[in-house]
Amino acid sequence: MRLLLLLHFSSLLIVLGGCAGPQAAPGDDAVSEKPLVGRAEVTVHVHGVFDPRGTMNVGLYLDPETWMSPDYLYARTEPVGEVGETVTLVLPDVPAGIYGASLYQDVDSDGDFSRNALGIPTDPWGISNDATGFFGPPSFEAAAVVIRSPETTLNITLRTGIGIPSGSGPDSH
Repeated sequence: MRLLLLLHFSSLLIVLGGCAGPQAAPGDDAVSEKPLVGRAEVTVHVHGVFDPRGTMNVGLYLDPETWMSPDYLYARTEPVGEVGETVTLVLPDVPAGIYGASLYQDVDSDGDFSRNALGIPTDPWGISNDATGFFGPPSFEAAAVVIRSPETTLNITLRTGIGIPSGSGPDSH
């Protein structure tokens, strides 16, 4: 049992280690320049989508306490259908603020974010700022993006398993 737990934590360490992203984070100067007021249309471009099956599911979280829980504030689910390298989802009428976004492609359309026995995701997934974590999901702060009125665009790379970008590797498109 200890070996299984060690393998589980080791795999999560590999999966979720590091953080990067070009989007404005709460500490950036852009946040302090103007107050966050109004509502926005949020366009999410999901990059690295190579499987047409299932649905793409995105959730926006305003509160670090509910981050990565089923208690998202705004959500959108769309069939994947036609596949290029990018799928776009639009969330209309989102109040301006600082959010974390998470998404997954429910390839088998079972309504759940599927994982294997070690807890490694089997459904492709992504986080705003392309953030990853250490020994678990990324922090809200690592994923935080600024949503401003009238519109905001987020770019998220879809990942598989332990964090490898979807479609990378020797068999990629």
